[in-house]
Amino acid sequence: MRWTDPVDGRPRRHARVWLDPATWRSALTRPLDPDRVAALDAWIAADRAVVARRREPASGEAYDLAVALPLSAERLRIGFTVAAEAILRVAPPLTLAETIPSAPVDWQAPLADLAGRASRIGTTFHVYGSLAWQAISGEDCVRAGSDVDLLWTADSVAGVDRVLVLLAAWEADAALRADGELLLRDGDAIAWRELTRPADRVLVKHQDRVSLQPSPAHWHDRLQVSVPAA
Repeated sequence: MRWTDPVDGRPRRHARVWLDPATWRSALTRPLDPDRVAALDAWIAADRAVVARRREPASGEAYDLAVALPLSAERLRIGFTVAAEAILRVAPPLTLAETIPSAPVDWQAPLADLAGRASRIGTTFHVYGSLAWQAISGEDCVRAGSDVDLLWTADSVAGVDRVLVLLAAWEADAALRADGELLLRDGDAIAWRELTRPADRVLVKHQDRVSLQPSPAHWHDRLQVSVPAA
């Protein structure tokens, strides 16, 4: 899967984005309060990635981005929008394996087990949410009771079913809860738990909105043909 839109080049939801420390403030399309600007300035100067969020209709070709600050800053979430000239590079979300060294100590063995189980069925999990922010920042972001937020793709309905079985089995063995999304070919996403419930309609997260779509017809023919890539 591409993590930039093939039409306009903007990053898709959850992609990591690095900003130019010298120009990002002048590239803001809407003002931020001074405290948020100061927090973002320190974050970007430390060469930390921000992430792409759902696009706002008024943003045009600008980039809608976000940061969730560590627990020491009460996990303050800052949403902001910048013009394209402030963007240095875009990369996929971190893989589960990449986040394990930064995870809480009591999470590391269960996460390694999950990554191993996924590898054995040909799946690569990417991560967003508090575990990803902890790996990006090097500071505490995971709370007691936090979920492990996973992104994944499949190339068939059978492939989806294999991952659903894997996640249910892993949760039964681990003292952790998995959340997250199945990514479709065009970057749309469906919360994986919705796929475990019988329903006539399913909530789909698009790049710029959410919508209810017929299930399973909406996603059966729109599965990804490979794991996410840059």
